[in-house]
Amino acid sequence: MLLLPQPYTSPREYAQALASAVNSPIFKTLTVEIHHLDLFTSLKPWEKLPLDWQAWFDEECESLQELEGKMRDVRSLGRGSGLIGRPDSLTELLELCRTLPLPREYVRKKEEEESSPLPKSVLVGMSGKKELEVRRFRDIAFELSSRRGLRKAVDIGAGQGYLSRTLSLTTSSSQTQPSSPASSLQLLAIDASSTQILGSQTFGSKPSSSPSAITYLVQKIEGAHSASKEIETWLGPNEEEEGLIIGLHACGKLTDDTIGMFLRNGRLKGLVVVGCCYHHLRSGTGEGCFPTSKVFKDLGVEWSSTAQMAGVQNVTSWEEGAGSEPTSEEVVRRREERRKGARLRTHHRRLLTPLLSHPFLPPTPHVLPLGSLPSSSSPTFRSYALSALTKLNLLASLSTDQTETVLLEADRLEEEFAEDWRWEGKGRVIENLVKILGGLVESTIAMDRYLFLKEQEEVKKVDLVVGWEYEVSPRNLVLVAEKW
Repeated sequence: MLLLPQPYTSPREYAQALASAVNSPIFKTLTVEIHHLDLFTSLKPWEKLPLDWQAWFDEECESLQELEGKMRDVRSLGRGSGLIGRPDSLTELLELCRTLPLPREYVRKKEEEESSPLPKSVLVGMSGKKELEVRRFRDIAFELSSRRGLRKAVDIGAGQGYLSRTLSLTTSSSQTQPSSPASSLQLLAIDASSTQILGSQTFGSKPSSSPSAITYLVQKIEGAHSASKEIETWLGPNEEEEGLIIGLHACGKLTDDTIGMFLRNGRLKGLVVVGCCYHHLRSGTGEGCFPTSKVFKDLGVEWSSTAQMAGVQNVTSWEEGAGSEPTSEEVVRRREERRKGARLRTHHRRLLTPLLSHPFLPPTPHVLPLGSLPSSSSPTFRSYALSALTKLNLLASLSTDQTETVLLEADRLEEEFAEDWRWEGKGRVIENLVKILGGLVESTIAMDRYLFLKEQEEVKKVDLVVGWEYEVSPRNLVLVAEKW
């Protein structure tokens, strides 16, 4: 059952509130006009924050530790007693980020029995987090398949096959339906990676498994039309043989493609999917592009890649060391060294942004994914820049003299913007202000998909449920739908 935050009673009313929030000037400022990686560029993101916000973060802060108290207040969404002098507009934003997102608490009904554990043959390779996700997802899928009499399921983005093997080998029952346990399913496991499929087949070939229950398909999903012939063939010639389509943490646009495949194939009567990796959503006006629902399109919702990236934040992981047991001095020392190393790498990544505009370097997109670099690249910005530019293949066409000129500019930038707690503080403030928008972003994406399905005539029922504890696995919103 879809649970909305108070005081909202209808999905459309709630959608309007979300649209108002993500279309607001301050949301646009934080996600379009500024980025913490632009700190040392002419864009001057700090100066684009409201003046009273700048003054409050600067006031009576003579060290990063003192500033951290105010950042902690922001990360907690103002749940504490509040700090003296916090600007009213910032307080309003914190309250909005605290009260408007969808409820994420997992609540188990009193009469509901804890779902049966997974057999050891299925648990091989699973982390505790993955085991919880798979077990709870299994129960939701089995409830739907049992009620609709479905015996087959298409697993999109099957990966190592944890979910496929679980659904093919286990059954589920509870006190609410003790006489009608759900039967195991036949699976079509689809993944774009042949390596992942091979790994899944290797597990599935063990004597304790039932490999005949799983058919494997290596195929990249690109749109609602993907694998349509293969799915139809696998379902078989009997038109009355129907199934469901599932995806556990289908990355970015893959969730929208899974929804499209569900709608396109008349024999797929059920859908169970959990999204993730919102920074990989499609943008534009084509099929499967955000927003997909008429409601959010009419409300004029659109945003930047920065906003989508905010949607993948896990607020429970922000406080370093939160919930950990007391540790030895050696562990504390090592942890502090890691933090210092992370701060230096972030400082260097921010310095890289203005360096990328050097006239000798090929043009690059403003949002440039870099990934990780060897730890040996961190001591100086020159070494970091050389490693990063080499990885991005931006030095290949340069002569030795041109490369040295670029590295001399790296030296100049490092000297001009020497690592200092004030630079670090401003960057972290901007970064945290964007991160707190994550709940609004994820709720908007989830409601857009929910409303899109509600708008389809062939869809009989749509639900959006919390599948498991947010603290264990934050992407816990499960979209469930049925067709007539």
